[in-house]
Amino acid sequence: MHAQSATFHQATLKIKGQNVPAIDVANEIS
Repeated sequence: MHAQSATFHQATLKIKGQNVPAIDVANEIS
């Protein structure tokens, strides 16, 4: 669930044309 949320969050930011910091993704997963 968390991994999917992180992936969705990352994809959403990419659609907005933003970079996704690794720490941000790590926080989503944990």
